[in-house]
Amino acid sequence: MYKIIYFFLAISCISCEQVNEVKTIKYFDIKALFTNQIEKMAKQKPVFKKEIEINSEKETKEISTIDWTKELSPFMQSDINKAAFLGSYEIIETDSTIKYRLKAGEKKPISSISIVKTPQNQQVESIDITSSDENMLYRWEKHITASFEEGNLKKYTIKGKQKIMVFDEENYKIVGNRK
Repeated sequence: MYKIIYFFLAISCISCEQVNEVKTIKYFDIKALFTNQIEKMAKQKPVFKKEIEINSEKETKEISTIDWTKELSPFMQSDINKAAFLGSYEIIETDSTIKYRLKAGEKKPISSISIVKTPQNQQVESIDITSSDENMLYRWEKHITASFEEGNLKKYTIKGKQKIMVFDEENYKIVGNRK
């Protein structure tokens, strides 16, 4: 009995060790871009006109107190610089665009990312991300976009649908426009 308890204690201690993971930035750092935007907007408190539509029910309001970390989490979650994602994407780059497309045979939720930059100073003008996933219990698709003006978030759209096994399909769309 004591051997079993000691075994589980030893395993739990091993799993508690901190692993110093060195993050490799192979692809554009979307997480850093939106972390910067979240910090700026927390200070600036810009007013946004926010439109929410869920299954054809719409609501519109103007707000300046937004939890930006929560609001922009779909963009933060689209970070493909995770170890499991490295090498999974084709990179197509020009002077003003970077496109990432999931390679054939790869199974990752993010299927494509397109980033447009200004030719002069290489500031991000827009980001377009498409993702989806499904299994026996659920299916979801999401298309998110963001546009920037002079380094500041100007507009964002989060549009998608999800279907959980015993429930009806739910369609949603959130659009935020800076006033």
